[in-house]
Amino acid sequence: MFFGGQDGGFGSPTKNQAFRFYCPPSAGPQLMAQVAATMTVERRKLTATLRSDGRVLLIGGASETVAALSSAEIFDPVAGSFTALPTGMATARAGHAAAKLNGGRVLVVGGEGSANAPTTAEMYLESSNSFTPVSNPPNSPAGGWSHHTATTTLDGRSVVVIGNDVLGDSNPNNWKRRAPAIFTLQGPGKSCSLAVECESGLCADGVCCNSACTGLCLACGSNGQCGNAPAGSADPGCVVDPTKPCGLTGKCGGGGSCAVAAKDTVCGAASCTSGSSSTPKCDGSGLCDPNPKPCLPYSCGPTACLLSCAGAQDCASGYYCDASDSQCKLQSGGGGACTSQAQCPRTPIAWMVAAATHLARERAWPARRR
Repeated sequence: MFFGGQDGGFGSPTKNQAFRFYCPPSAGPQLMAQVAATMTVERRKLTATLRSDGRVLLIGGASETVAALSSAEIFDPVAGSFTALPTGMATARAGHAAAKLNGGRVLVVGGEGSANAPTTAEMYLESSNSFTPVSNPPNSPAGGWSHHTATTTLDGRSVVVIGNDVLGDSNPNNWKRRAPAIFTLQGPGKSCSLAVECESGLCADGVCCNSACTGLCLACGSNGQCGNAPAGSADPGCVVDPTKPCGLTGKCGGGGSCAVAAKDTVCGAASCTSGSSSTPKCDGSGLCDPNPKPCLPYSCGPTACLLSCAGAQDCASGYYCDASDSQCKLQSGGGGACTSQAQCPRTPIAWMVAAATHLARERAWPARRR
């Protein structure tokens, strides 16, 4: 088939027309017939690439009033109709080159008519029916690609670009032939910036991957396989809650899940009340454990148990302060040996027993005297 072009000027009738070229199986004459429908816009210096479904992709070109077009359209040979793409290329270009790659992709390289056209490339995707800029186009010379070709290798993974690097100079003697440049769809684990650069059509964590690898704490490795992200890897899905000091840390734990604060991480202010100290620490499962501990034989200080005593007030009930070593020690029981009053318990019952014994002795004394 033939699409558009120029025949004696833009005013010619072929500017937005298409023609079919028939080769009958018989030895009869070859036939050419004009398609009844016309392209959505007039085009010259365009490219026509056969899609995998048998339709034809028409890209860019120039019109009578526009030096370069960013639009594209599809010709359906069965219906004999043209349909414009909803969105065109990011860069308008004419005189460019286009080549088909595996996976329903078409690489568009270089061209003329706009400032960015010569040194840039874009990828058309049949799946989305749209264009995406390519971050690593075939090595573009300083002047960009012009008067060039783009040819697909037999395996459908690479495009070889051959041409010149001087644009806008009508003197062929000034054109500089460039060494061929190659664009190749990257295999698993190879570096990528965009999904269109990968043979799999999937770019994750900067490498071509076997899947989108977008789940929680997943990462694509150097082998191109998606798996659990390494421990300590940041993941936006591991949202930190400032009200939960032992909760998620914002990083992965290494087993495909988010990490929580490490065991024994302090998660609250230390305190000491009612003879028991508390130094809250994380239990390693996301919870904050008050971690209470009795102060025996000492009593509480401002925020923790005392470790020495200066008087009875620094010791727990049932203990006394031994001035010789500033340590709280257990008081003696009733009848036990003692060397100081502090060593003996003075509970209300003990006082009552002592008072009753003293009274009995006082009453018995006069009787003995008689």
